[in-house]
Amino acid sequence: ALAVERIVAIAERRGGAVAEQVRDWLPVAYPRLLAWHRYLARERDPQRTGLVTVHHGWEGGMDNSPRWDGPYARVVVPPDLPPYQRRDTRIVTDTRQRPTQLEYDRYLTSVEELKRAGYDDARIRATASYLTTDVFMSAVLAAAADALAGLARRLGAPEVAEIEEHAARFRRGVAASVDPELGLALDEDLRTGEPLRVETVAGFAPLLCGGLDPVAEREMIALLHSERWTGHPALRYAVLPTTSPASPDFRARAYWRGPSWPVINWFFVWMLERRGLPAVARPLRRAALEQLAEGSLAEYYEPFTGEGLGSAAQSWTAAAALDLLLT
Repeated sequence: ALAVERIVAIAERRGGAVAEQVRDWLPVAYPRLLAWHRYLARERDPQRTGLVTVHHGWEGGMDNSPRWDGPYARVVVPPDLPPYQRRDTRIVTDTRQRPTQLEYDRYLTSVEELKRAGYDDARIRATASYLTTDVFMSAVLAAAADALAGLARRLGAPEVAEIEEHAARFRRGVAASVDPELGLALDEDLRTGEPLRVETVAGFAPLLCGGLDPVAEREMIALLHSERWTGHPALRYAVLPTTSPASPDFRARAYWRGPSWPVINWFFVWMLERRGLPAVARPLRRAALEQLAEGSLAEYYEPFTGEGLGSAAQSWTAAAALDLLLT
């Protein structure tokens, strides 16, 4: 819904045939977006906690983040795990930049569990080894529900109040997950009921969707700028690393365990501006463009040296760079 909201806004600015085409397309896209949001609100938050449940760390996209170390440590790899070939290490040959083989074995073990459950949400909740909340995905859903409500109003659709309830529910859930000691929103291991106390970029989820009181939001913004995050003195650029450089979990070259991702910094800039916080977004936008100025458009970057890591000439990095430059 956030993407569609953006497409509609750009089309309206351009006008003419482009705007007309998008106006014709929107009534077709809207019911599909509504169905997706209803599924997430119903099946991934059956207790109405305002936090999305994920069945695999891949669902939220931050594959080997330290957020998931505890839950995955309890995934037992069976001796009969079907063989598989990794393609990522054919492209990125420096294994320090990628998840380990044990991590991949656990990922694929979880996939096998999901397949045995027939991808049925209720069966997965009862049987899967891995089951957590995802504060980052929940914040994106809250912001996307705001966007979807706006699209519903534009179309005169009758579901506005329902969608606004989704936005409010997930915004409250994200805000309530903030740990007072770390100052970050934390996920929960739903198998143990324990919060996952790690310092990752996902902890800033409330800044994406709102929900904190003004004092708490100012404190989180101060943390974002602190020496534990974008103000860390060793950072080459003042962008968000995926794990705090001050954390014992930090690994400078290891995928989601430390490197900075342009697409994440771009998304924070977009959401901060969307929420009316341009003073917070502006320095992050500037630093993100400084990082990309060397031109490799890499998938992710070593935060201390600025070296491009992962796959080079990454299309979504290029798209983020264009959006940062042109909007």
